[in-house]
Amino acid sequence: MKILGLLLSVMALLPTNAAGVENLRNDSWEPGDSAFFQGGFVANEIAAARLEPTGPCPCQVRSVSFLYGGAATQRLVTVVIWDDNGSTAPGAVLFGKEYLLTGSGDLQSIDLSAEGVLVDGPFRLGLRFTASGPPAAATDDDATIDPNRNFALLDGVGWVTGVSAGLSGDWILRATVDAASSQSVRVDGFVPGDAAVFQEGFSAGEIAATRHITEFACPCYLDSVDLLYGGSTETRTITLKVWADGGGLAPGSQIHSSDLSIAGLPSIQRLDLSSLHLVVPQSFRIGILFLDSGLPSIARDDDGTLTADRNFLLLNGPGWIGSGTMGIAGDWILRGVVRSVQVFSDGFESGNTASWSAVAP
Repeated sequence: MKILGLLLSVMALLPTNAAGVENLRNDSWEPGDSAFFQGGFVANEIAAARLEPTGPCPCQVRSVSFLYGGAATQRLVTVVIWDDNGSTAPGAVLFGKEYLLTGSGDLQSIDLSAEGVLVDGPFRLGLRFTASGPPAAATDDDATIDPNRNFALLDGVGWVTGVSAGLSGDWILRATVDAASSQSVRVDGFVPGDAAVFQEGFSAGEIAATRHITEFACPCYLDSVDLLYGGSTETRTITLKVWADGGGLAPGSQIHSSDLSIAGLPSIQRLDLSSLHLVVPQSFRIGILFLDSGLPSIARDDDGTLTADRNFLLLNGPGWIGSGTMGIAGDWILRGVVRSVQVFSDGFESGNTASWSAVAP
């Protein structure tokens, strides 16, 4: 990446403060101020900011906002959120999704409230670009930069601080968070734009599965399942399965099983389960039972690492085994979005009649 500054005067609306919501930002930019759109990025490079909630966490990321412009071109951009432990490189990927954005001089916002993105302290927010040149991310124009909160992932170099990349202002990358009620649970590190391997060796009757452990107490509702299923565009029937998980190779009791017709795609697909009101414990397993052999099939990430005790196979003959037993070197891209359950002992529903009982002193 070459740092190319395009200085523009831009106008936008700032996020509105709401009860229970914290607006996180490092930049000093205000409507009417100047900003530099950094047009020197090339494909797959990233502009990122470390954001630190001050309230108690875990917290849910409700929205993100940013200046993305310098040209009015429409492009795909990946919004990525990582855990952040204070190093130059971020930690585990918590969220990654592509959005079609048009370069603009206005602050752009994306609602993530339905994504269940949960953070447990400092986190990193980044924009991953799919092409070279503008439109791109912007920095403020106050001639100051926080050296510990601005970063870039550069082609052939890796993660560097914004200061090392030649920046003189803070990225205009912001987020709103509040007390968490839902979260995305995942084992893999895949984000759009990364390489993935579609595992084509499955036979009919076999299963790929991931164990998930929520960060907050359950029982919880499992509102959706996200998966990368492809390698071929053919439409096939698969069986989605959900179990309680006791920590062994085999899962616990089955919670849900349903047949779904699904086409192979090169991008993450979401299966909406919210109408089923599925309740899962803090440790549960999601699996895909294949009814046909070959592709399309489930994908694994291609980062060369396998998370221990979280990836499983049910194979014809051997039964349940860990994925590593078969030499698989990536995590299944098979995730869930869970939401905390409010537990009641009464049968009251909205619209019902309730009575008050007075107790004498």
